[in-house]
Amino acid sequence: AVADQPTTALMARFYRALLAEGLAPPAALREAQNEIRRDPRWRDPLNWAGFVFQGEWNDLPRTSFDLQ
Repeated sequence: AVADQPTTALMARFYRALLAEGLAPPAALREAQNEIRRDPRWRDPLNWAGFVFQGEWNDLPRTSFDLQ
């Protein structure tokens, strides 16, 4: 299991990349994982490598949001 703090940080970065930056879901997850890997607290792959994007995403609505 992944600890709560790195999961929260990863998901916040994922949704920012997905919704605010408009990246496709797989690219948004990759971007979030790359950001997490650069943080010394969460560099260990146990904190980010367990997350994968699965499924069809091309038909998802592409809406941009202002995330703060």
